[in-house]
Amino acid sequence: MYALIRAGYIDMPRNFFRFCADIITDEGYLLHKYNPDGSLGSSWHPWYARQEDSTALVLWALWQHFARYKDIEFVKPLYRPLIISTADFLEDYRMESTGLPRPSYDLWEERHGVHTFTVATVYGGLMAAANFAESFGERHLAEKYRKAAAEIREAARQVLYSPQTQRFARRFDTDTEELDLTVDTSLTGVTAFGLLPIDDPMVISTMKQVEECLAVRTVIGGIARYERDWFLHVTEDFKRVCLEIHG
Repeated sequence: MYALIRAGYIDMPRNFFRFCADIITDEGYLLHKYNPDGSLGSSWHPWYARQEDSTALVLWALWQHFARYKDIEFVKPLYRPLIISTADFLEDYRMESTGLPRPSYDLWEERHGVHTFTVATVYGGLMAAANFAESFGERHLAEKYRKAAAEIREAARQVLYSPQTQRFARRFDTDTEELDLTVDTSLTGVTAFGLLPIDDPMVISTMKQVEECLAVRTVIGGIARYERDWFLHVTEDFKRVCLEIHG
């Protein structure tokens, strides 16, 4: 939706945000997928309701839309049912032990845990909600959301950054209480959603490693998803494969 906003579209993003306001749960979060009529879509997940990154990204994108078009009359009916509802959920749905968002599925919908990408989106969503609350004159809510965002930022520094590798981990595995240090392009979310500035040493070191490890060095270019991606994976047992093919 952000791409459409950047491209200058108005009505399509508006319809999307209205749709989100209609389907948001009473608790303030979105589920994995929906059909056009608002019914729950099919999923390859085991049942797990809360999609924190999807929920947070709606808030973040809505603020980008508002910041560009200043369409107060459009946003006004969305303020309570969508903006405040989701912000309250994001502010509350955190681990007591760390202050980070609770575990959910990652950007690729493959792994469960506390993901750096999700943490960054929740930060961005809370800051967007704080901006909306400030715009609507509810400074006490703005302060609440900014406080939660600041706590998440500090927790991300303390929990998700690995001094040994000098980069952010892809996720914190709550089952093993270990960091998943796979280099993943989703780590770009750290700066994309404002969790940390682009000149922060933690960000610089992380982004350098993402580029070094995942840049596609062909005429096509681009960035791969993550190390050893099974979606398109070149075998490491090349000699055995050649023997099986050629005898």
